[in-house]
Amino acid sequence: MMSKSDRMLDEKNKTIRWLTIIIGLLIAGLIHAHMMVANMPKEWSFWTPPNIDAGGKSKIGLIPDVEAYNFSFLIFANINTWLNDGDKEYPKKLQQFKYYMSETYASKLKKEYEQDQGSYRNRLRSVEFVPKADGTPKYSVRPIDRNKFEVEAVLRVKDSISGTVIFDEERRYFFTVRSAYVPRRNNPWQMKIVGEYQRYTLEKKRV
Repeated sequence: MMSKSDRMLDEKNKTIRWLTIIIGLLIAGLIHAHMMVANMPKEWSFWTPPNIDAGGKSKIGLIPDVEAYNFSFLIFANINTWLNDGDKEYPKKLQQFKYYMSETYASKLKKEYEQDQGSYRNRLRSVEFVPKADGTPKYSVRPIDRNKFEVEAVLRVKDSISGTVIFDEERRYFFTVRSAYVPRRNNPWQMKIVGEYQRYTLEKKRV
C-alpha cells in the first residue's frame, strides 16, 4: 500500500507528464501554423478582358492598376445599362450596387435621378468600353495612395427612346477607386468607386 507521500509524488509525476504532452502539442501546433504562414502565396494571378490570355501577377493585399479599371468599368456599366425602362431600372441598380460605391457617390447619383426623373422614362442605355487598335480598352490608372487610384476610361454610352437614338457618344470618365473592407457577400471585389473627380468629357459624337 502506497504511503501518502508516495501518492502525492505519483500525482505530481502524472501532472508533469500531462503538462509535457500538452506543451508538446502546443509546440507542434505553432510549428504547423508557422509553416502554413511561410508557405502562403505571396502573389495572385489576374486576367484582363476582353483578352483573358493577357494578365499578370500582384502581391497579396495590393490591388493591381488594371483591376481598378476592371472594377470601375464593370460597376459603372452595370448601373448604366437599362434594357427596358431607365425610370424603373436605374433606381433599382443604384440600390443593387450600393455596396460598390461610397455613400457620397451613391447619394449624388440618387439625387441627380430624383431631380430629373422624367427624362429616364422609357429610356434605354448601353455602355461599352472603347477599344484601341490592338483591341485593348482605352484607359489609364494613376495610383494616388495605397490601393487608391484615379481611373480614366473612354466609354461609349448610347441612349434611345422608342427606337430613336437620343445620343451615341464616346466619353472620357474620371473615377476615384479605393479598396473597401466590407462583407464579401455584399462586395466580393473589396473595392468601391469613391466618385468622379472630374465631370466626363466628350471624346467623339457618333449621333
